[in-house]
Amino acid sequence: MIHKSAAVVANLTPFRGPSADAGTVFEIGYALALGKPVFAYANVAADYRARVAASHGPLVATAAGEWACDGMAVENFGLHDNLMIAESIAEQGWEMIVHAAPAEAIFTELQAFEGCLKQVSEHFRA
Repeated sequence: MIHKSAAVVANLTPFRGPSADAGTVFEIGYALALGKPVFAYANVAADYRARVAASHGPLVATAAGEWACDGMAVENFGLHDNLMIAESIAEQGWEMIVHAAPAEAIFTELQAFEGCLKQVSEHFRA
């Protein structure tokens, strides 16, 4: 379906962990490799670092960076998700639409989705 699409609209709301769904992330990369425009939104406003800390416990700061309880380094770029995801969206010239939906509505709230569709509409009007 990505081959037939004019663009991809990706929901990057964290799914089963502190990051976006792995399948959605793959689809973003695949679409970009095909030269398709990718637009993204999320219904959780906290940045990636804060979400990792919330899911894994307090981060440990060292001279070499911050580490989660599992011993893995945590990106601290102030971005919504992994650097490659966030920057691939920004590099195309638009921003990821982020909305702080109530916890019970993170998968049903439409405000960020509608904002994302406005970007899509503006892109195809240009």
